[in-house]
Amino acid sequence: MFPLCRHIELREVCEDAEGQAAAGEGPRQVERRAPARSNRVRDLSAFLLGGLLALLIARPAARNSPSVQRLLTLHDSTLAPQAEVPDDELSPWYIPGETLPAQQPIASGGSGKNYAFVQIVHDDPKGPPRQLWRSLVMAKALHKFSRYPLVLIAELGDQRLGGESAIQVLANLNVHVVPPSSLLKPSETGIDISNPDHVEYLRIYVWGLTQFDKVIWLDTDAVLFRSMDAVFEYAPPLEWREEVACPSVQTRAAMLLVEPRQQDVEQMAALFGARRSAEWAAQGVEGLIGYHFDGDLPSLNDVGASAKDPWALSGTCIFGGNSSCSCLPTARDGSSRRSFPMPMPAQVFRSSASSDCFSTDIAAQEALVDGVRTNVCQHPLGSYWRDLLCEAWAALPEPEVPGFCEDGAWFLSNSSRPPQDRGDAEDVRPRANLQICNTFAGNGGAQPQSPVWTVDPKVNLQCFEMVKALYLEFAVGEVESRNWCWVGLKEYGCHSHLWEHYSWTEMHLLSVAKGGTVPLPAFNALQDSSVCDHRSLGASPEIGPGDREEAHAWFKGNVAVYVLNLQASTERRATFTKNMGDLRIPFKIVWGVDLRIPGAWNDALKQGLIPASFDLGLAQQLANLKTNGMGPVLGTIGCAAGHLRAQLLAATRKSAKPISLIFEDDVAPEEDFVVRVWKLMREEVPCDWQAVSLRSGCPYGICVSPRLTRVLPDTNEPAWRCRHGVNYGFQGMLYRTSELLKLRKALRPVVFNARRPHCLDVDVALAAISNRLRYYAVPAVQAPGFLKETNQGSTRWSINVDTKWSDQVHVAVAKG
Repeated sequence: MFPLCRHIELREVCEDAEGQAAAGEGPRQVERRAPARSNRVRDLSAFLLGGLLALLIARPAARNSPSVQRLLTLHDSTLAPQAEVPDDELSPWYIPGETLPAQQPIASGGSGKNYAFVQIVHDDPKGPPRQLWRSLVMAKALHKFSRYPLVLIAELGDQRLGGESAIQVLANLNVHVVPPSSLLKPSETGIDISNPDHVEYLRIYVWGLTQFDKVIWLDTDAVLFRSMDAVFEYAPPLEWREEVACPSVQTRAAMLLVEPRQQDVEQMAALFGARRSAEWAAQGVEGLIGYHFDGDLPSLNDVGASAKDPWALSGTCIFGGNSSCSCLPTARDGSSRRSFPMPMPAQVFRSSASSDCFSTDIAAQEALVDGVRTNVCQHPLGSYWRDLLCEAWAALPEPEVPGFCEDGAWFLSNSSRPPQDRGDAEDVRPRANLQICNTFAGNGGAQPQSPVWTVDPKVNLQCFEMVKALYLEFAVGEVESRNWCWVGLKEYGCHSHLWEHYSWTEMHLLSVAKGGTVPLPAFNALQDSSVCDHRSLGASPEIGPGDREEAHAWFKGNVAVYVLNLQASTERRATFTKNMGDLRIPFKIVWGVDLRIPGAWNDALKQGLIPASFDLGLAQQLANLKTNGMGPVLGTIGCAAGHLRAQLLAATRKSAKPISLIFEDDVAPEEDFVVRVWKLMREEVPCDWQAVSLRSGCPYGICVSPRLTRVLPDTNEPAWRCRHGVNYGFQGMLYRTSELLKLRKALRPVVFNARRPHCLDVDVALAAISNRLRYYAVPAVQAPGFLKETNQGSTRWSINVDTKWSDQVHVAVAKG
């Protein structure tokens, strides 16, 4: 594992704080942590990066080597915001932007033998591409276990996966797509793939892959656990079929070893044309293949008897209540070959009679077990299949099935329909999932819409004049460029009262009284505001006997706490240390970024906190425009860089916990803070969550529970202003640790877009892209809520005020 803290530029990140001593923890070094699903990938990446650093130290000239530059692109902290940054969880052999041509000649591996694996994919165009997803699983497995490529016989056309061309995505995984029409014309076979009755006959096209000496066809309902390359050494044709260990399941071929020959595919195509009167027709394609080869094909199970022979390479894995149906290799007589030293077969065909565990349908995986709603696919086989699929999906810019790769959504399921009744019919009681979310909590819907305040152009002009009369410098730009009634409501109803607990109805009245907006039409920035836009909902939660102790035990086991603090801010650090000690909450200090210090800018660049491509001069120039009205931004940039540093540390720390809580040093948690967080996570936070703000000023979005909103981008404000003016508050942020690197990757380029200086406010930037994330927040109206202000002022604002000079001096001092 690559120790993050041995990197000389990040050493200061690892400083322990007085907070640890107050909590009884000794100093310890923080190291890079790999999520459970990708330990092997992380270890390999760490090994490569460690060796790379040594190379750069020994040979500075090597920095310009193309291969070195390619490796450096794998490290998130060194990339420019406009680059295609791969997730930390991606396999190191996939580098976005360096994809294979969609139809380049197929390589058969390094063995010198012209072999390949083959799958056939045909999905209903009206439904999800389930077979295509399953082929991704096989592609990932073959990458681990085989020297030979995967060929996909499929008509994909312009089909897309996660927003990218499916053919290109597959090419990145060493999968070559061959359309059936390139092997035989439909007019030559009579096979119409739009006819569901014809689809199974696509299997005869396997014999048309004459560029290979041998191919192994695998059903898409299969997964590999070990190498099957040894099967290529047997004489084709050869099949493996489900055996009789589970007689209730109709058997079918799961694997074929084939020697492609054009005459075979043409003859079988002719048989298909005459199928209506054929004696084999009732057996479909398997009857056709058997008839062509004069009877049943030789079975893989019958060709050997030693532990090295291929009968040990395949098996059924049926979980249907019959104890004799096990995940073991089987023989013709139905007996399991238990003497084999590795009982898990290389290939497992079908996870169940309907193969529910080889699918993304969480509802189909659910059952009532002793009255408890349970995902029955959480055995090693189901988890293994899911991990392979999620590894393949990690390279996609958009999720194919939102939530499926979220551990919280899968390990107890988060289905919207009742589970299949496979046992008792008792009611299933909601319960917390993995103790960090509630699977039955609402999330505002799949595609919630931002609240929009529509005003008549004449009313908008009236509001413009009202705002202009209150503050001339504020009302700049074209009247049509903004909703000035909304501008006045926010400025004089909310921004002037950020640490007061007002509902949107009250804030509207305050702005009207100030003369900042019109009374009608009324507008509330929270949909379903009756659910959460109330002061009383912030009262201390009711707790039962033992709840406080349980909450503290839960917090200690699930939440890692970090506090963002400047090294020079000793008074703030002392205040926060005392507050956290009173609450028995251990924490770590993460040093903030003070860009007033000479050399701090270059240090931030070296650490990847600020992208090298970020143009500070342009950002400051645009921030100074009256349309933005921001003034100096050096403190704002340092604040954003500090949060990105804290996120990186929390996500990569060796001793990371499921939840990372990052505080700013100007707030204090309420006395019952631990109990509040415990109840919020267990009762109200949906299992798709990535981030939760514990105090959101001017909340905008939709109320999803009494103490939680789903944050949405404010579409009443233009994008060039970064949808600025709502969802203020990064004072206390909960992050799902397993999602933090992905969130950081999405956030960083938005923050450091010099052409949109309002996005330098990191809370504003995250709210602006909340439609791409699952971001929730506690509305600030609730009193007292989770956090209170310590009245020490804003460090960010102080630094901005201290740097009121020209752009040229600003940049020169910042860069040291």
